[in-house]
Amino acid sequence: MIELQITRLREDAVLPARAYVGDAGLDLAACERHELGPGERALVGTGLAVAIPEGHAGFVAPRSGLAVEHGIT
Repeated sequence: MIELQITRLREDAVLPARAYVGDAGLDLAACERHELGPGERALVGTGLAVAIPEGHAGFVAPRSGLAVEHGIT
């Protein structure tokens, strides 16, 4: 397991965590609220800075339920 260096950029930022034992990734929480109309897009911050170690990559993937039901990615 690798160790990530994470810095909170905002006091209300939530640190990433696995929801269940055996999860392949960590859950991220938004630190901002946006209401989107049909076809609108927004960049939503997490309030975090993460140092990705050399030789690794970080990806943000949509939650399948939200993506399918609401087209959120």
